[in-house]
Amino acid sequence: MSWWDYGYQITAMGNRTVIVDNNTWNNTHIATVGRAMSSYEDEAYEIMRSLDVDYVLVVFGGVTGYSSDDINKYDRARGVEIGNKDIKLEYLEEAFTTQNWIVRIYKVKPPKNRW
Repeated sequence: MSWWDYGYQITAMGNRTVIVDNNTWNNTHIATVGRAMSSYEDEAYEIMRSLDVDYVLVVFGGVTGYSSDDINKYDRARGVEIGNKDIKLEYLEEAFTTQNWIVRIYKVKPPKNRW
């Protein structure tokens, strides 16, 4: 799962099926991904599980100042620094991060055993 912007690249370079891409016409589907990408982790997890998501790609420019990132409106554009840097994820685990943190990929953890 990622913002629709990266759908074609993920399909072509990663040989992966995506939830949305630049050709998605279903606005509800795009909105569902947007809701997951902007929700608290526990709420996003439920959405990701309903969409059968295995991995989440996030483009982050906060370390380098890359202005076209997915959450730019929270840091460089507003001229503020993200407040809580000591984030502990419960439902996602880091799978890959580039050297400058621009591309970050998280694996969606399986549901906990209910027994």
